[in-house]
Amino acid sequence: NVLRFNMKLQSPMLLCAFIVLLSGAWAQQTHVYTNPDRLFQDARTLFLQADYALAYPLMQTLGRQYPGQAAGDERFNSDDLQYYMRVCRMKLMQPEPAKEAEAYIQTINNRPRADLMSYHLAHYSFTTDDFNAALKYFDKAGEDNLSSEQVEEAKFEKAYCYFNLKKFGEAMPLFNDV
Repeated sequence: NVLRFNMKLQSPMLLCAFIVLLSGAWAQQTHVYTNPDRLFQDARTLFLQADYALAYPLMQTLGRQYPGQAAGDERFNSDDLQYYMRVCRMKLMQPEPAKEAEAYIQTINNRPRADLMSYHLAHYSFTTDDFNAALKYFDKAGEDNLSSEQVEEAKFEKAYCYFNLKKFGEAMPLFNDV
C-alpha cells in the first residue's frame, strides 16, 4: 500500500516538474536581448563610465548581430558602434587597434568623431611610447571637438612626447600651460 501511495504521489509531481521545465523553452526573451537599442545604450553607458572591459563584449555582440547596418529604430548606427568598439580596443590594449582606428579616421564622414578618434589614437600611441605618432594624432585631433579635460591631458602628453624626443623648446610652453 505504501508503494502504491508513493507512485500515485510521484506521477503528478513528475508531470508538474516536466511542464515547468518545458515552459522555460517557450519563455519570452528579456528586453535587453530583444531590443538592440537598449543593449547599445547599456554598452554606451559603460563606455562613458570608463568600464571598457564591460562595454566591449556588449559592443561585439551588437556588431555580430547587426554588421554594417543600423538596428532597431536607428538610435545607434554602425558608425557609432565602430567608434566605441575601436576606442575600447585601444583602452584594453587589444592587438592592432591602431590600424583599425586609422582606417576609421580615413573613412568616417563625421569630423567631430574623426577628431575624437584621433585623440584616442594619440593617447594610445603615447601609452605605447610611439611619441612621433602621438604628436601626429594630437595635431590631427585639434582642440575644437575635445572636452576641456581632454585638451589638458593632450597638452601634457604632447609636452611629454616633445620632451622624450628631446625637443625641449616645443615641450616647455606646453608644460607651462598645464
